[in-house]
Amino acid sequence: MSRVSNSVLDLGNISVHETETQLEVKGAGSVSLTINKVKDVRYIFEGKNARVEGPAALAGTAIRLLEAAVEGARKPFERIMEVHGAGTKVVIDRSANCIVMEVGYSHSVRVPIPRDIEVMPKEGGTNAIVIKSRDKRALGDFGATIKKVRKNNAYGHFYIIFEGEKPVFKKRGLNG
Repeated sequence: MSRVSNSVLDLGNISVHETETQLEVKGAGSVSLTINKVKDVRYIFEGKNARVEGPAALAGTAIRLLEAAVEGARKPFERIMEVHGAGTKVVIDRSANCIVMEVGYSHSVRVPIPRDIEVMPKEGGTNAIVIKSRDKRALGDFGATIKKVRKNNAYGHFYIIFEGEKPVFKKRGLNG
């Protein structure tokens, strides 16, 4: 077995309720984790600890998914997305529950906000938004949806990135 699948997860003050198809993880918040019982993966809860048994690759993935759910039940995950380019603008429309983006098209692009995601503008008046969710997978999926709105321009005119991410540009010049 891999080292990851052998790991024991400390639940602390988090409670986990297991049903046939889901794990309900509750702490300061609540996270629902869909599980697949067809595979030979078993979740074992012993007091304040949890571990997973089964084939190494599946058990390693299962323990990391449970770890993310426990972390999300303690504190929401947060990512900052930045929109760069001349004339770009990001507005959060609370009445329509969507993000309205102007990213160089002839029209505004509306991205609906899922119910388990919280979006707010980043302080400082920049073209950046803060995305929060207790579900790590939902947060990543929503971030990917926003990034699909405008493909990064190879010459650096328009791009949408997570904070700390480095965009890739083509070298300028005749031979570059």
